[in-house]
Amino acid sequence: MRKRRFKAKEVRRVQKYRAKKKAEAKTARHVVLMAEKAARALRRAVREEKKACDMRKHATAQAGFVAGWSAVVPQTDAELKALSWSRRYREAYAHGAAEKRRCQELMENKGR
Repeated sequence: MRKRRFKAKEVRRVQKYRAKKKAEAKTARHVVLMAEKAARALRRAVREEKKACDMRKHATAQAGFVAGWSAVVPQTDAELKALSWSRRYREAYAHGAAEKRRCQELMENKGR
């Protein structure tokens, strides 16, 4: 059986140096990747908030009526206005909530 020989000292030193540099480069790439990922997430959040605001500003009367009808505790006009809902949506929301109250009162009176 042959005797196992060690690599030359210089070869071991260079391999260790290269492994260290490779690990440092990997860490640097990871930091950059995480920074880019955080920036993308922030841009996505801003974009989604802007889209939600635009959707509220252009909300239809039909959507307002449905939301007003299905609301358990209807929001006031001031609350809707603070959230930037459109005027036609707010009016339809109030109309839907009032219509639901009227129908519930009719059903209660009918049962008596």
